[in-house]
Amino acid sequence: TSYGDLGDVIKAILLDNEARQAPVLTAGDSYGKLREPVLRLTAMWRAFDAQPPAPDAYGEVKMTAGSSLIGALAQGPLQSPSVFNFYVPDYQPPGALADAGRYAPELEIVSESTTYSTGNTWYNFTARAYLGMSNPPVDRPLVNLAALTANATAPAAMVATINQRLLYGSMSPMLQATLTGMLINLNGASAAEKAWSALYLTMLSPDYATQR
Repeated sequence: TSYGDLGDVIKAILLDNEARQAPVLTAGDSYGKLREPVLRLTAMWRAFDAQPPAPDAYGEVKMTAGSSLIGALAQGPLQSPSVFNFYVPDYQPPGALADAGRYAPELEIVSESTTYSTGNTWYNFTARAYLGMSNPPVDRPLVNLAALTANATAPAAMVATINQRLLYGSMSPMLQATLTGMLINLNGASAAEKAWSALYLTMLSPDYATQR
């Protein structure tokens, strides 16, 4: 490998064993990481073709859902206070992880407060922000639920779509059963409510929060 060769760097990244293996759900606590809140949000938008609101007079597009992302998620686009992102690279959460010598930088911005506010944010970007709703908000992208509402009467198919688009086929059997059961119990709900409910619950799940 030549020092400073960008081609070699890219090759090393793409050919790394972890990059070429399917997610391992039973790999234990030495594999995987917590997905950052903003990345959880943008991944959902990409997966379900979210449509941004129209830009304002200054050409800016609002994506706040009534509050700042930095306040709700403890991070926001282009708002990192240092080159190390929103946390230090060698952070060890006190307790079991630190005792085991594990590092979990992303957990530095997780607290009781952000856990609560993050859950509310996912609700504001799903239940309160989808295409076709009455009186749609203008301060956040609207999620396209068409791929889910098409299977409103087929819970297993709706869950399979979320699994494929949002979790890349790695959804655990427990989460699949939970989502399917919830959709069955929502038998009298509208197609849109079933869709955003399944999407919202998935965003709250450990399956989605953990990137492997």
